[in-house]
Amino acid sequence: MSRNNAVFLVTRRYMKKNRKRNILYILGMTLCIALLVCVFIGRDTAVRYMADVTAAGSGDWHIAFSSVRKGEYEKIASYPFVAKVGISGNEGDTVFPQSGNPERPFLNIRLYNPSMFSMANIHVSEGRLPQREGEVVLSRTALDDGGTIALGDTIKVQTFRRFIHNFSGTDLVFPFLELQIKAGQTVKVGDSFGYFPEGDAFYKECQEIHVPTGYETSLRVVGFMEVPYYENAGQAAYTALTYLSDRSTTEPADGSLGKVTVSAELTDSALSSGAVSGFRRQLEEKWGDRVIFNDKVLSSFGMSGDSTINKIIVAAQIFFVILIFAATMILIRNIFNISYEQRCRYLGMLSSAGATARQKRGSVYYEAFLLLAPSLPLGFLSGLLIVWGGVRILKPITEMMQQGAALAVLSDVPVRLTVRPGAVFLVICCSVGIVLLSALRPAARIGKVGPIESVRGVEDAAGGRRARGSRRIVHRKKPFIRESGIRLLAKGFFRHEKQQQGSIVRALAVFFAIIMTVSYAGTGVIQMVDYKLNRSSDEVVGDELKRKWSVVSDGDESADMDQVYSQLKKTAGIRNLIRYDESMPGVFTSTARDLYSQEYWNALYQVLKQYGVSKKAFTRDYYQNGFFGTVSVLALDDREFDKMLKAVGGDSEGSGDNPTDHAAEAEKVVACILCSSGNLSTDSYQIWGKKPSGYKYVEISHMTDKKVGDRIQTTLTGDDGKDHAVSFRIAGIGDIKQVSRWLKINDGQYIRLFVRESLVKWANRRLRQAFSTVISFDAGKEAEPVLSQIESAKHLQLVDSGSLESGSFLEMVAKMIRTLLLLFLIFSCLICFLNVYNSVCSLFVVRRRQNAMLRSVGMTRKELRQLTLREFSGLLFEAFLVALPVSAALCLVFKRVIMEAFGRFSIPVPYGMIGLMILETAVAVLCIAQGRCRKEAASDIIEEIKTESI
Repeated sequence: MSRNNAVFLVTRRYMKKNRKRNILYILGMTLCIALLVCVFIGRDTAVRYMADVTAAGSGDWHIAFSSVRKGEYEKIASYPFVAKVGISGNEGDTVFPQSGNPERPFLNIRLYNPSMFSMANIHVSEGRLPQREGEVVLSRTALDDGGTIALGDTIKVQTFRRFIHNFSGTDLVFPFLELQIKAGQTVKVGDSFGYFPEGDAFYKECQEIHVPTGYETSLRVVGFMEVPYYENAGQAAYTALTYLSDRSTTEPADGSLGKVTVSAELTDSALSSGAVSGFRRQLEEKWGDRVIFNDKVLSSFGMSGDSTINKIIVAAQIFFVILIFAATMILIRNIFNISYEQRCRYLGMLSSAGATARQKRGSVYYEAFLLLAPSLPLGFLSGLLIVWGGVRILKPITEMMQQGAALAVLSDVPVRLTVRPGAVFLVICCSVGIVLLSALRPAARIGKVGPIESVRGVEDAAGGRRARGSRRIVHRKKPFIRESGIRLLAKGFFRHEKQQQGSIVRALAVFFAIIMTVSYAGTGVIQMVDYKLNRSSDEVVGDELKRKWSVVSDGDESADMDQVYSQLKKTAGIRNLIRYDESMPGVFTSTARDLYSQEYWNALYQVLKQYGVSKKAFTRDYYQNGFFGTVSVLALDDREFDKMLKAVGGDSEGSGDNPTDHAAEAEKVVACILCSSGNLSTDSYQIWGKKPSGYKYVEISHMTDKKVGDRIQTTLTGDDGKDHAVSFRIAGIGDIKQVSRWLKINDGQYIRLFVRESLVKWANRRLRQAFSTVISFDAGKEAEPVLSQIESAKHLQLVDSGSLESGSFLEMVAKMIRTLLLLFLIFSCLICFLNVYNSVCSLFVVRRRQNAMLRSVGMTRKELRQLTLREFSGLLFEAFLVALPVSAALCLVFKRVIMEAFGRFSIPVPYGMIGLMILETAVAVLCIAQGRCRKEAASDIIEEIKTESI
């Protein structure tokens, strides 16, 4: 038998004698590999599923090229990153006499070729899709709105383009449509522009003009489809899709494609490799505004036009992958380091027989591959199962996030495991690489030890580094081991165990560092996504004002909310009745320059820099000239106002309003509570006609330098055109967190004031609907008749607060992120816990003979438990001291990076969760140690002394 075979044979026999430890090793490595599968394959699967769900609500296309000219279609189809193309055309609107909605009198005629129907996710609810020219499918809303149209009916089509002419003397702005029509100008309006019925005040300033396109045909209705993702309820036309043959688009009669749009679906390789980010700029430079990217779908792949979302995704991936690699490498390294002395003994016998250093190193690598062989398939299969189960858990959350698509459509989106060969290769390479790198140092050390030292089982001479490292455990001024002989024996035994003790400290330090770092980083990631998406919801009513039912005024004519409130107070079954009134931002304005703090101005400049505003231009145009402040006001009843004032520690004596309330008073003085904190971002603060170069969010702790007792002078411009002075006297100051019980402020660019209801009547007399009133309450069965009356009232709207949560989308996003972070933390903690458990058990295996000898000379079980408790308490404390600066450094790096990429905001440290998890870990480690100690104390002394620990 060759010496190589002999080394491998002895290695296998050594492993057979330690089957429990091998099982623990394989289990730990299986978890490591499973976590790697979650990182690489899990990411691809989750991204693909998110993209599929998003595509169900926004179209399964990635790039669209509009107004495609002759010769450009072949160029688009030949791009190497394009997998499939679809062609569509918009022929304009036609009159729809069968419409049942006077605000939607048109049909928007669009032409789709067969590929485009699938790329636009068109689903038929009745009938079928068009299969030849002359057939059309209509949006289901045409029927739902009372349209008199049925399958088989024929529609005569004469399309036109809509133009709006502004004949007034002033410019008109439609901010929600980002449309501005200057005086005397005529502009073409898009499909999202609404229709104003005859007699509307709109026609006093504008005229709608219809310009025929020349497209005339007759279409037979063959089906009704679910509402397409691009159709909204406020537009003037229902969607109608007719058939467009492939031949007519590739070989048009006039030799050109005309004004059609070519939509492209990208290849899987282009999406997975991130190539979109590379050629996106090139396409934008070449095609200009004729190219559109489906950022809703591309953002799932981390390739949207919003660089902030991309940065968050990429940074989170890199950060957590590094943590996984660190935990995995330390675990596997401990696997080999812990068994170092045992391996020294059996390899020492081979050294005496002529085994070389290379052969001894090969023994370590041979063991590594033997342990990796079963772990790799087990870990891979376990990882796939975890990925599939995780996506299934997130499936309902993801579906609820896509509010624009039909739930029936989203429920049909399957969960597909996306296993790319490249991802499998990465998992295998990382697994092999981590194992080999982790075994590198133990193999190098074992190769340097000579035969004599190997047989003795020690590496360093007496009195060396290992001996010095043990003094902290057994050398005390008042030793808890009474007999000097036992103390000397323990000191002599423990001086050779620094390797095992160091493994425990490393394992615990990594455990603690992952707990602290992931908790902090997870909080930061959730906050970043929350801040980024909160632009869709300026504010949400807090728990103090939230009730089951809410009544709001509906329409231009104001309903008498006072009478409704009085009636509800007398109605049996009405509970927790409350009302609050809110003004729109801009009702109360101030030109006082000292209204905003310098911190606010600095934050505003940081935001405006993203729009290319220089410091000089900012000082000239914003800081010095023509800037007025906007105040948003929420009026509460006296009880809620007093509760908020108490919560913020305000001045109750100065919280009353001036008693006068007549039309001739010169100034209205109102006590208020000031929300001092706020925020600015490129989403909340925008410049007309400009796009920011990047996203920036800045948290502001003091929007103004005003103190309690100071006044904020504002002006309310009434319906008569006169300005009425309103002075808000500050009775209390709180921050966003303190006032969140009443109002959860997301968009904090305005100064927000909370006042008593006495201001509402005064303001509404001067400016119609200066405040919008909301009445909230809980109701029993006996109040159902009143609820029916409110529901049938012309200018009242009854809202079920349980079914209309303005923050539900954000909560779903945050819940999904928390779930992913929790899964990552659980599996990371499992790896770390196995590492700790293996290190603790290995220490007791090494000490088996020493503990038996100590017991043979008189050490009691109580003294052994005390010794173990004292030692492991010291190891836990040492590990915490090691982990604390490492975690602080990692958290500081994380904060610096996201501050640079995202903006300035505070990340609260979750001390409670961190402390609880560390305490649970410490208790678990002490319980394991005490359990092993009891097991050792119950064993036979003679047999343990005779036992070889290999």
